[in-house]
Amino acid sequence: VEEARASMAQQKSDTWEKIGFVESKAENGTTTEPLSYRFAAENLSVGIHQFRLKQVDLDGSSTLTDPVSVRVQMQEALKLNAPAPNPVSTSTSLSFAVKEQEETTITLYNVLGQQVRVIYRGTPPAEELQTTRVKTAGLASGTYFLRLESGGQSQVERITVLQ
Repeated sequence: VEEARASMAQQKSDTWEKIGFVESKAENGTTTEPLSYRFAAENLSVGIHQFRLKQVDLDGSSTLTDPVSVRVQMQEALKLNAPAPNPVSTSTSLSFAVKEQEETTITLYNVLGQQVRVIYRGTPPAEELQTTRVKTAGLASGTYFLRLESGGQSQVERITVLQ
């Protein structure tokens, strides 16, 4: 099984990422009867993903199926992924999604609970993963908290700054 993440750049360039392998159920790898196979792709981000199968025969030849699109919907009201990289010295990437299209804010707080800066303020599309940069230049080394707030809900992730 191979997967291409649904960003436009990767779709256009047809870049595929191998996410798993399933052994043949056929005795000695050969059969004339149809067989069913199953593979669970886990921890997929919200949005549209494309999958295709690559079948490799005993002689080494292979066949690719046409891509199949799957839309992953949010189960929870908010999704705030851990920043990466973390610890961070200058900036890090932060991704988030909201189930409903509502005013959304991501705020950076220090360990005393004091607001340091607003990272994001806007109304992102519903159920669509968004990515923003968290710039940490000028911050003292230490632990900080990123708080996503939208629709009366909140979620928090920790970030460590090393200068």
